[in-house]
Amino acid sequence: MIPSLPHELSDRIVDFLHDDCLALSSCSLTSRSWLPAARYHRFSSVTLVGNIEPFNVLLDYSPDIALFVSTLILANGYVLSRRLTPQCLSSLLDRLPAVRRLDLLGLTLKPENVEIIAKQLSLVSFSAMGCSFYTSGSIQHLLSSLPRLERLTVEDLLWQDDGGLIDNMPRPNLRAFRVAGLDYPAIDQLCTWLLQDGMDSNIRELRACIRGKHDAITTQAMLVKLGGSLTALDLVVDAESNLTACLSNLRSCHLGVNLREMCVPDNHSLPWISRLVGTLSSKYLESATITIKADNMQDLRSLDSECGVRVPALVSFDDLTSLDWVALGNVLNRGKLPALRQVVLEGVGRKDRLESYLGLGYPDLHDLIDFVNT
Repeated sequence: MIPSLPHELSDRIVDFLHDDCLALSSCSLTSRSWLPAARYHRFSSVTLVGNIEPFNVLLDYSPDIALFVSTLILANGYVLSRRLTPQCLSSLLDRLPAVRRLDLLGLTLKPENVEIIAKQLSLVSFSAMGCSFYTSGSIQHLLSSLPRLERLTVEDLLWQDDGGLIDNMPRPNLRAFRVAGLDYPAIDQLCTWLLQDGMDSNIRELRACIRGKHDAITTQAMLVKLGGSLTALDLVVDAESNLTACLSNLRSCHLGVNLREMCVPDNHSLPWISRLVGTLSSKYLESATITIKADNMQDLRSLDSECGVRVPALVSFDDLTSLDWVALGNVLNRGKLPALRQVVLEGVGRKDRLESYLGLGYPDLHDLIDFVNT
């Protein structure tokens, strides 16, 4: 007879395997005492792509699994949108009472389905990316019907009418807002409605993706409204922009920059990076992460594609010596940023040359920056 392990030890084993589905399946067959922990990790997040019937069959055989599902992801646009009838969606959500996070990816949502989500789920987190709504009022009604909603992600949304939004509709009490596709009129209107309270809102975390001039203007307007209340900011910038909002309470920030050219001394966009970093400072700023992507001439995979579109790649540490370190030293000065404890600079390849370069020429920056190879 195999001696049983203490629950504390078996739980640690299962926790260690939390992202290995095959191992979790094996753990669930090892012992009855291992089953709850294995199911917790295996089914806490469920992704349904194209067809939800196999999962419904699984729930028929093992209804207890439903209690472990806290995150539900519905994906694969056209196929699932056709099959996701109101009756089918209502039946599925009725069996998943523990869902607190819902992610919708590439779906076309009928008003009836939006109404079902609003009535049957008590969400804390909601995400809609690449989705299309029949009416502008559908998503506004959905968000107004979720009083516990704290985290919202919207990206590249469309709706088929242009009736606009109702200004006096109740707004969710958000704490975190992630947005991309600001050049879409639907998202522009949605941001205006959500951020009416400005700095009086409870939003403390903002993530925005700037792909062009219009995105930069809209992001600037959001930062002006929320700047004094934000404690965490994540910006992904694809184009040069001038952000001048006062971010007086910022505790942490992540700045991702996508350059169209190579990271070389002749690239006239590089000085702009230090100016952008300088606008994201506050006397409370404790940590900052900088990620720079640029054209990588050594990666020739794009030449195999039909259009030959080059995708920016993470810059090597050797190439990061081309940055304007004098300007970055002025921006990241401890005198200006008394609370700053850590700056993470992400890159690839060997760090020796860059560390030696900063150690000799910019020792204060060398002591402040952590080089993370990703």
